[in-house]
Amino acid sequence: CLGLWFRRRWPLALALLTAAASAVSPAAGGAAIVALFSLAVHRPWQQALAGAIVMVLSSITFLLIYPPGESIWVNSLLVVIFFIALVGWGRYVRARRELLFSLRERARVAESDRDSRLAQAREQERTRIAREMHDVLAHRISLVAMSAGALEYRPDASPEEVAKAASVVRENAHLALEELREVVVVLREPTEGQDAMSEPPQPTLQDLGRLVADSRNSGTVVELTVD
Repeated sequence: CLGLWFRRRWPLALALLTAAASAVSPAAGGAAIVALFSLAVHRPWQQALAGAIVMVLSSITFLLIYPPGESIWVNSLLVVIFFIALVGWGRYVRARRELLFSLRERARVAESDRDSRLAQAREQERTRIAREMHDVLAHRISLVAMSAGALEYRPDASPEEVAKAASVVRENAHLALEELREVVVVLREPTEGQDAMSEPPQPTLQDLGRLVADSRNSGTVVELTVD
Protein backbone atom coordinates (compact mmCIF):
# COMPACT_ATOMS: atom_id res chain seq x y z
CA CYS A 1 0.00 0.00 0.00
CA LEU A 2 2.89 2.39 0.66
CA GLY A 3 4.10 1.71 -2.87
CA LEU A 4 0.96 3.41 -4.23
CA TRP A 5 2.70 6.70 -3.45
CA PHE A 6 4.78 6.09 -6.59
CA ARG A 7 1.88 4.95 -8.82
CA ARG A 8 2.23 7.97 -11.12
CA ARG A 9 6.00 7.74 -11.43
CA TRP A 10 6.24 3.99 -12.11
CA PRO A 11 2.68 2.86 -12.85
CA LEU A 12 3.56 -0.24 -14.90
CA ALA A 13 6.16 -1.59 -12.51
CA LEU A 14 3.92 -1.00 -9.49
CA ALA A 15 0.92 -2.60 -11.21
CA LEU A 16 2.92 -5.74 -12.06
CA LEU A 17 4.43 -5.92 -8.58
CA THR A 18 1.13 -5.57 -6.74
CA ALA A 19 -0.55 -7.99 -9.17
CA ALA A 20 2.11 -10.60 -8.44
CA ALA A 21 1.72 -10.02 -4.72
CA SER A 22 -2.07 -10.34 -4.94
CA ALA A 23 -1.66 -13.88 -6.28
CA VAL A 24 -0.70 -15.07 -2.80
CA SER A 25 -1.77 -12.23 -0.49
CA PRO A 26 -5.39 -11.06 -0.10
CA ALA A 27 -4.14 -7.84 1.52
CA ALA A 28 -2.42 -6.80 -1.73
CA GLY A 29 -5.64 -7.02 -3.78
CA GLY A 30 -6.84 -3.49 -3.01
CA ALA A 31 -3.47 -1.94 -3.81
CA ALA A 32 -3.33 -3.94 -7.06
CA ILE A 33 -6.74 -2.59 -8.12
CA VAL A 34 -5.66 1.01 -7.48
CA ALA A 35 -2.35 0.44 -9.30
CA LEU A 36 -4.10 -1.06 -12.33
CA PHE A 37 -6.54 1.85 -12.51
CA SER A 38 -3.66 4.34 -12.31
CA LEU A 39 -1.85 2.43 -15.05
CA ALA A 40 -4.89 2.68 -17.33
CA VAL A 41 -5.13 6.42 -16.68
CA HIS A 42 -1.48 7.42 -17.12
CA ARG A 43 -0.09 4.99 -19.69
CA PRO A 44 -0.98 3.81 -23.23
CA TRP A 45 -3.56 1.09 -23.70
CA GLN A 46 -0.90 -1.54 -24.50
CA GLN A 47 0.57 -1.23 -21.00
CA ALA A 48 -2.91 -1.15 -19.46
CA LEU A 49 -3.81 -4.33 -21.32
CA ALA A 50 -0.61 -6.05 -20.17
CA GLY A 51 -1.31 -5.05 -16.58
CA ALA A 52 -4.90 -6.29 -16.83
CA ILE A 53 -3.75 -9.67 -18.21
CA VAL A 54 -1.23 -10.09 -15.38
CA MET A 55 -3.90 -9.07 -12.88
CA VAL A 56 -6.39 -11.62 -14.25
CA LEU A 57 -3.78 -14.38 -14.15
CA SER A 58 -2.84 -13.44 -10.58
CA SER A 59 -6.48 -13.46 -9.52
CA ILE A 60 -7.04 -16.90 -11.09
CA THR A 61 -3.89 -18.13 -9.34
CA PHE A 62 -5.28 -16.81 -6.06
CA LEU A 63 -8.55 -18.69 -6.68
CA LEU A 64 -6.59 -21.87 -7.31
CA ILE A 65 -4.57 -21.43 -4.12
CA TYR A 66 -7.61 -20.43 -2.05
CA PRO A 67 -10.56 -22.15 -3.74
CA PRO A 68 -13.88 -20.37 -3.14
CA GLY A 69 -17.07 -22.11 -2.14
CA GLU A 70 -18.68 -21.44 -5.51
CA SER A 71 -17.52 -22.55 -8.95
CA ILE A 72 -14.02 -21.37 -9.80
CA TRP A 73 -15.09 -20.73 -13.40
CA VAL A 74 -17.86 -18.40 -12.35
CA ASN A 75 -15.49 -16.47 -10.09
CA SER A 76 -12.87 -16.31 -12.85
CA LEU A 77 -15.45 -14.90 -15.25
CA LEU A 78 -16.46 -12.27 -12.71
CA VAL A 79 -12.79 -11.38 -12.21
CA VAL A 80 -12.28 -10.90 -15.95
CA ILE A 81 -15.42 -8.74 -16.25
CA PHE A 82 -14.38 -6.66 -13.23
CA PHE A 83 -10.90 -5.90 -14.53
CA ILE A 84 -12.15 -5.16 -18.04
CA ALA A 85 -14.55 -2.65 -16.53
CA LEU A 86 -11.77 -1.22 -14.35
CA VAL A 87 -9.43 -0.71 -17.31
CA GLY A 88 -12.27 0.75 -19.38
CA TRP A 89 -13.05 3.23 -16.62
CA GLY A 90 -9.39 4.22 -16.43
CA ARG A 91 -9.22 4.74 -20.19
CA TYR A 92 -12.35 6.89 -20.05
CA VAL A 93 -10.76 9.09 -17.39
CA ARG A 94 -7.62 9.38 -19.52
CA ALA A 95 -9.60 10.30 -22.64
CA ARG A 96 -11.58 12.91 -20.71
CA ARG A 97 -8.41 14.47 -19.31
CA GLU A 98 -6.84 14.58 -22.78
CA LEU A 99 -9.99 16.20 -24.16
CA LEU A 100 -10.00 18.87 -21.43
CA PHE A 101 -6.30 19.52 -21.99
CA SER A 102 -6.89 19.83 -25.74
CA LEU A 103 -9.77 22.25 -25.20
CA ARG A 104 -7.70 24.37 -22.82
CA GLU A 105 -4.81 24.40 -25.29
CA ARG A 106 -7.12 25.39 -28.13
CA ALA A 107 -8.61 28.14 -25.99
CA ARG A 108 -5.12 29.39 -25.14
CA VAL A 109 -4.09 29.39 -28.81
CA ALA A 110 -7.33 31.11 -29.82
CA GLU A 111 -6.80 33.78 -27.17
CA SER A 112 -3.22 34.28 -28.30
CA ASP A 113 -4.34 34.60 -31.93
CA ARG A 114 -7.05 37.05 -30.91
CA ASP A 115 -4.53 39.20 -29.05
CA SER A 116 -2.17 39.05 -32.03
CA ARG A 117 -4.92 40.06 -34.47
CA LEU A 118 -6.02 42.84 -32.13
CA ALA A 119 -2.47 44.18 -31.85
CA GLN A 120 -2.08 44.00 -35.63
CA ALA A 121 -5.38 45.83 -36.15
CA ARG A 122 -4.31 48.54 -33.72
CA GLU A 123 -0.99 48.92 -35.50
CA GLN A 124 -2.71 49.21 -38.87
CA GLU A 125 -5.15 51.76 -37.45
CA ARG A 126 -2.32 53.82 -35.98
CA THR A 127 -0.51 53.71 -39.33
CA ARG A 128 -3.61 54.82 -41.20
CA ILE A 129 -4.28 57.68 -38.79
CA ALA A 130 -0.64 58.76 -38.93
CA ARG A 131 -0.78 58.81 -42.73
CA GLU A 132 -3.92 60.93 -42.73
CA MET A 133 -2.58 63.30 -40.11
CA HIS A 134 0.67 63.59 -42.05
CA ASP A 135 -1.29 64.97 -45.00
CA VAL A 136 -2.99 67.52 -42.74
CA LEU A 137 0.31 68.57 -41.15
CA ALA A 138 1.94 68.83 -44.57
CA HIS A 139 -0.75 71.31 -45.58
CA ARG A 140 -0.18 73.42 -42.47
CA ILE A 141 3.60 73.42 -42.79
CA SER A 142 3.39 74.31 -46.48
CA LEU A 143 1.31 77.39 -45.61
CA VAL A 144 3.86 78.37 -42.97
CA ALA A 145 6.72 77.91 -45.48
CA MET A 146 4.96 79.92 -48.15
CA SER A 147 4.19 82.81 -45.81
CA ALA A 148 7.71 82.80 -44.42
CA GLY A 149 9.09 82.73 -47.96
CA ALA A 150 6.97 85.73 -48.84
CA LEU A 151 8.43 87.64 -45.90
CA GLU A 152 11.95 86.67 -46.98
CA TYR A 153 11.65 87.61 -50.66
CA ARG A 154 9.48 90.70 -50.19
CA PRO A 155 11.48 92.93 -47.88
CA ASP A 156 9.70 95.92 -49.39
CA ALA A 157 6.24 94.66 -48.38
CA SER A 158 3.97 97.05 -46.58
CA PRO A 159 3.48 96.71 -42.82
CA GLU A 160 -0.05 95.41 -43.45
CA GLU A 161 1.22 92.65 -45.74
CA VAL A 162 3.96 91.72 -43.27
CA ALA A 163 1.44 91.60 -40.42
CA LYS A 164 -0.93 89.46 -42.52
CA ALA A 165 1.83 87.01 -43.47
CA ALA A 166 3.02 86.83 -39.86
CA SER A 167 -0.55 86.16 -38.72
CA VAL A 168 -0.83 83.28 -41.20
CA VAL A 169 2.49 81.87 -39.98
CA ARG A 170 1.46 82.13 -36.34
CA GLU A 171 -2.02 80.67 -36.85
CA ASN A 172 -0.92 77.73 -38.98
CA ALA A 173 2.05 76.99 -36.72
CA HIS A 174 -0.33 76.88 -33.76
CA LEU A 175 -2.75 74.59 -35.61
CA ALA A 176 0.14 72.37 -36.72
CA LEU A 177 1.27 71.99 -33.12
CA GLU A 178 -2.26 71.08 -32.02
CA GLU A 179 -2.59 68.49 -34.78
CA LEU A 180 0.89 67.14 -34.03
CA ARG A 181 -0.14 66.71 -30.40
CA GLU A 182 -3.18 64.72 -31.55
CA VAL A 183 -0.93 62.52 -33.69
CA VAL A 184 1.30 61.79 -30.70
CA VAL A 185 -1.73 60.87 -28.59
CA VAL A 186 -3.05 58.52 -31.28
CA LEU A 187 0.28 56.82 -31.93
CA ARG A 188 1.03 56.31 -28.26
CA GLU A 189 0.63 52.71 -27.12
CA PRO A 190 -2.78 52.15 -25.47
CA THR A 191 -2.53 51.92 -21.70
CA GLU A 192 -4.37 49.47 -19.49
CA GLY A 193 -8.05 50.27 -19.30
CA GLN A 194 -8.24 51.80 -22.79
CA ASP A 195 -10.48 49.67 -24.97
CA ALA A 196 -10.07 51.67 -28.17
CA MET A 197 -8.13 54.57 -29.54
CA SER A 198 -9.88 57.88 -30.02
CA GLU A 199 -9.30 59.11 -33.54
CA PRO A 200 -8.82 62.85 -33.95
CA PRO A 201 -11.22 64.65 -36.30
CA GLN A 202 -10.12 64.54 -39.91
CA PRO A 203 -10.86 67.22 -42.54
CA THR A 204 -14.04 66.53 -44.49
CA LEU A 205 -15.75 68.11 -47.49
CA GLN A 206 -17.33 70.65 -45.17
CA ASP A 207 -13.84 71.94 -44.30
CA LEU A 208 -12.98 72.61 -47.94
CA GLY A 209 -13.94 76.29 -47.72
CA ARG A 210 -11.77 76.80 -44.65
CA LEU A 211 -8.80 75.11 -46.33
CA VAL A 212 -9.19 77.33 -49.40
CA ALA A 213 -9.45 80.42 -47.19
CA ASP A 214 -6.24 79.45 -45.40
CA SER A 215 -4.44 79.13 -48.74
CA ARG A 216 -5.80 82.46 -49.95
CA ASN A 217 -4.71 84.17 -46.73
CA SER A 218 -1.20 82.91 -47.33
CA GLY A 219 -1.15 84.66 -50.71
CA THR A 220 -1.91 81.71 -52.99
CA VAL A 221 -4.34 82.30 -55.83
CA VAL A 222 -7.04 79.65 -55.43
CA GLU A 223 -10.18 79.18 -57.48
CA LEU A 224 -12.87 76.91 -56.00
CA THR A 225 -15.66 75.43 -58.08
CA VAL A 226 -18.28 73.28 -56.37
CA ASP A 227 -20.60 71.26 -58.61
